[in-house]
Amino acid sequence: MPQFFSKKYGCGALEANDITKAAVNKYWHNTFRFLRFTFLPFRKNAASFIRDLKKQGFSVEFHTSRAFSSQNGCKGKIVRIFTYLQLLFNGILVPYSKLNFYDTDQSKIEGIIKIHPEIVFDDKCEIIYQLTKESIRTVCVRGAHNASLIKNNYTSVLDAFSKEEINSALSNLMDKKIELRNRIKKSDKFYNSIHILRFVILKIFKPIILHEENVNIDTSRGVVVAPNHQSTLDPLIITSILDRNIHWAALKRFFDAEDSIFNNNKNAILCKITAAVFKKLEYFPIERTCDNPNANNMRSIRNMVAFLKEAQIIGIFPEGTTNKTAKDFGDFHPGFIYCAKKNNSKIVPITVLWCKQYKNKLIVNFGKEILTNNLTKTELYDQYLSIQKIQLEENKTFLREKFER
Repeated sequence: MPQFFSKKYGCGALEANDITKAAVNKYWHNTFRFLRFTFLPFRKNAASFIRDLKKQGFSVEFHTSRAFSSQNGCKGKIVRIFTYLQLLFNGILVPYSKLNFYDTDQSKIEGIIKIHPEIVFDDKCEIIYQLTKESIRTVCVRGAHNASLIKNNYTSVLDAFSKEEINSALSNLMDKKIELRNRIKKSDKFYNSIHILRFVILKIFKPIILHEENVNIDTSRGVVVAPNHQSTLDPLIITSILDRNIHWAALKRFFDAEDSIFNNNKNAILCKITAAVFKKLEYFPIERTCDNPNANNMRSIRNMVAFLKEAQIIGIFPEGTTNKTAKDFGDFHPGFIYCAKKNNSKIVPITVLWCKQYKNKLIVNFGKEILTNNLTKTELYDQYLSIQKIQLEENKTFLREKFER
């Protein structure tokens, strides 16, 4: 079935009748019978709905696993050409480059997940199930073949194909997206209002920055900033250096005004200031199982993934808490890799060193970003850990050479 979808909105499963793969095979194997298939009309209003989306500036694409369409031979070329002609015949004008062909439904699913569109219109249960697992919103028209589908936060099931029902479904699915973008906008506005404080912070702490060429982070997609953690002041320092609104994961006690970022000072006023600022900057509360055996951080994790989809920078301390022991690092927990892999976001390793023996000097070493696309979680973890170890030695070497002369 043709699947139309868009980076912003999408629609698909537009054919009027259910066509099995066996039926498709039959048409391609019999001389000229594929012409009848080519002129099969789509659902009523499909073309006008596509035109409305394009007028609003949305990009519409077509992904299909139609039989033989991905083959390189003559038969594959014929299927692709007449698939395109079928679109034109039904009044849907899209560039040929917007057509994507796959040999199986699974490869189609993987192709869609890779670009992670906001809305997909499909009608196959298995495709919808796998897309919703990746937090991709789907719209489906109910039929005998998908009667088991249940409406949820990521799936809207329609009883009939009409522009009114589809627009209503898209609006409902996008409400959370719009709410999220408004939260980000308000958060950025608040960050800009306190932006001047970064100059004060940098003046007070005077951090020494290594590999400054890596400070200018490309935010064309989501970024996970992942430093080691030696002080509650680390997020203030790193945010001030990067001069970006970083959405940090922080312990829940800070949001409950039970602790403050000011060197863990328990002063009630400082605790309330910390809680208010964290909430306005859209930080993510995390509860440790050592503090609460029933801790459940799924809401914060979902929020982090959603922020990354909006090409935001989130900050995660993989050690989970400040490391004030004699060890160079605490245990790095791999949860930050899960968040990055969900959207093919980048990971920026940062190594912080507060050194009391050298007049409390502070070094912040920025590693080169790690692309997550083609690496497994184990490979990402090993690469991250290797960079952290190398950068820590760089920090120590720099201090020795500069202050032990």
